[in-house]
Amino acid sequence: MSKVIGLPERRPLLERFSFRLLFLGAVTVLALLVMALIIYPLSHTIYGIFVVDGSVTLDPFRRLAAARGLAAIMQNTVIYTVGTLVLGSLIGVFLAWANERTDARMESLVGILPIMPLMVPPIGAAIGYVVLFSDRSGIGNVVLRRIFGIEGNSGPINIGSMEGLIILSSISMAPVAYLIVSAALRNVDPALDEASRVSGASPMRTLWRVTLPVVMPALSSSALLLGIHAVSNFTFPFIIGTGAGITTASVYIYRLFAVFPPNPSAAVALSL
Repeated sequence: MSKVIGLPERRPLLERFSFRLLFLGAVTVLALLVMALIIYPLSHTIYGIFVVDGSVTLDPFRRLAAARGLAAIMQNTVIYTVGTLVLGSLIGVFLAWANERTDARMESLVGILPIMPLMVPPIGAAIGYVVLFSDRSGIGNVVLRRIFGIEGNSGPINIGSMEGLIILSSISMAPVAYLIVSAALRNVDPALDEASRVSGASPMRTLWRVTLPVVMPALSSSALLLGIHAVSNFTFPFIIGTGAGITTASVYIYRLFAVFPPNPSAAVALSL
């Protein structure tokens, strides 16, 4: 029987069904493999810590609760996480709004400048900030003291503080919020903003009453992602916070493994 001219040839039902089964099978195998690589070592570690001689014990949590300075460590972690989340989100959202909803575009540079911190390894960025803005010997501080005639051997910028740690971490993580929010703004019809402006609303009122509510799911997603990155961040708190006497939960977990004798049970309890 001849083919009908102009109509696409349809694949047999059995062939399409077989391809779908093959695809679902491959995805299932990959998912099970990833789950096994995560669940097995995690469950093995938890079992070895919390099951002793066949009985469940909560002794690791008791040791952790009795650890000296734990309250200060958790307080530092909360302050650092919340501060980084808020400031990083503000920076990323502002850059996304300025790029997508204002005339502040820089054409060819617009796609590269906001995400440049992602191109620098965190350990390199942290060491670079220390070299530049260490309280006494930082090159940037020395130059600023000479330019502005500041007397003394310290300042004017001190990154060895909670404020400095939050600011530097926020700059490093802001591109995450920028990428998520800018993509959401790019997919939203700008006619909504234009209608608000035509109705007499100022740019800031349009931002608060129209733009931000429309992209609220993207804002929530970026805030959640920044919070996860902040609470688990190790590089900046370790390199910058150690010299400032600031210890967060991630650094404390590392130290519980690094000291002698190590205390893996308390480290796993705090991780959980």
